[in-house]
Amino acid sequence: MLDADALANRKIAKWAGREIDLAQPLVFDDHELLLTFDDGPTVSTKDNVETLGKFGLTAVFFMIGHLADQHPEIVRDTLAQGHVVGSHTATHADLRTLSIHAARREIDEGHAALIRASRPAAPAPFFRFPYLRDNAQLRRMVETLGLTIMDIDVDTRDWSRRYAWTNLYRSISRIEEGGRGIVLLHDVPVTRNALPAMLQSLGARGFRFLRPVVGK
Repeated sequence: MLDADALANRKIAKWAGREIDLAQPLVFDDHELLLTFDDGPTVSTKDNVETLGKFGLTAVFFMIGHLADQHPEIVRDTLAQGHVVGSHTATHADLRTLSIHAARREIDEGHAALIRASRPAAPAPFFRFPYLRDNAQLRRMVETLGLTIMDIDVDTRDWSRRYAWTNLYRSISRIEEGGRGIVLLHDVPVTRNALPAMLQSLGARGFRFLRPVVGK
């Protein structure tokens, strides 16, 4: 199901869904998905952006500050292609292991790096916790900084080096079971290779992909 090479000579359909303003509470209809990608910007980010473009889709990319400083051109291109970019801290630290002051520095520096890399455009005021590890105190702090936390509904677990392909395959069944919501993917090579087939499979199952916008 996830053999991207098998799709090389097939026509790629476009399953663009309705536009949704991320500044408003997210409300999903049945079989609607919002695709999100963590841990860029990397070479895989460029490939994922290209694949999404072939399908006529856009997504939300949560990027790490120190990588944004290294690859500002990828950040700017991602924004130019109509995607939304949010923050994923400065170094992808587990904020629950840090003091509250160190955690705030991770958040502040991560968002500042994205602002630098995005110019003349700007990142969105969205934030995702590394490893999805948070607590009530950290969530309150993020919100006081004017950032909106984006949680997830389905973790594809594509970050697993040993079981990534199996996890991606099984995640399609989990998405079907849930029927809607936010899907977590990562800018890693296995996802870059599997993404075309995964989108084909979900589209064949009647799923539609929301087009995220900010502050419409």
